[in-house]
Amino acid sequence: MSFPEGHYTNVYVRDPLTGETLLRNGTGTSSAIGIFACGPFTKPDYPKIGQRYKITAERNGKLHEDAIPCITTNHQTCEFKE
Repeated sequence: MSFPEGHYTNVYVRDPLTGETLLRNGTGTSSAIGIFACGPFTKPDYPKIGQRYKITAERNGKLHEDAIPCITTNHQTCEFKE
């Protein structure tokens, strides 16, 4: 995963198949065990478990990007892990 451990801003989550943006200008955190949690999502835009999403996020002025499957959903904060 290309998200080093830490806090992120300007988080965008996009469905790579449809191009739909599920999250704009969110915040996120990457953990030492490789989980990227971000939000706040709204109910109609919750990602689907097992589906891969393109995530872009900024940390310390540097843009990070990866396509990661969703592992938890149906909350304002959702988690992604390879």
